[in-house]
Amino acid sequence: MKDNLTIRGVNGNITIKRLVNGYPHIRAKDELDLYYGLGYMHATDRMVQMWLMKILGMGRASELLMATPQMIETDKYMRWIDLAGDAAREVSLIPAETRPMMEAYCLGVNAGVKASSLPLEFRMVGYHPDEWTLADVMLAAKMIGYVGLASTQADVEKFIFQMLQNGVDAARVKELF
Repeated sequence: MKDNLTIRGVNGNITIKRLVNGYPHIRAKDELDLYYGLGYMHATDRMVQMWLMKILGMGRASELLMATPQMIETDKYMRWIDLAGDAAREVSLIPAETRPMMEAYCLGVNAGVKASSLPLEFRMVGYHPDEWTLADVMLAAKMIGYVGLASTQADVEKFIFQMLQNGVDAARVKELF
C-alpha cells in the first residue's frame, strides 16, 4: 500500500495514511466508513491470518490447505466443538445498532481483498479467499477467545510446574489453586 490512500467507503471517502511505525491511520467523516476502512486495512495487512483463523475454526484446513493426519485430527476437533456453527447461529442475535458497523467492516474486508494481490502463502496452496461475512466476524472473536483461553491455561500449568520445580510445597500450590 502507498503511504497515503483514499478509497470510497459506504457513505463517503476514507483517507488512510501509514504512520511512521507502519500502523494505518484511518480518517472518515462517517462512522460506518471508519469500520469499512478498518476492514479494508485488516484485509490488506492480515489477510492470511484472518483466513487461516476462519479455515481452522470451520474445521476445513485439511480440505483447503494440507491433508496431514494432524490437520485432519484438528479439523475433526474443531468441527466437534462447532465454533463455526455457533458463530453462524449467533449472527441473528447481533443487535440492530451494531449490525451496520459489522456489515461495513465486512464490506471493507472484501474490498481490501479485491484490491490486494493474493498472498504468497495462498498461491502456494492454491487457495483463494472467499467472502468475509458476519459469521466470520463472530467466528474470529470465538477463535481469539478460544486461543486466549488455551494460552492462559498453558501459562498457569507452566507456573505450577515452575513452583514445584523450585521447591514450593505441593500443599501450598494446591491451596493457591
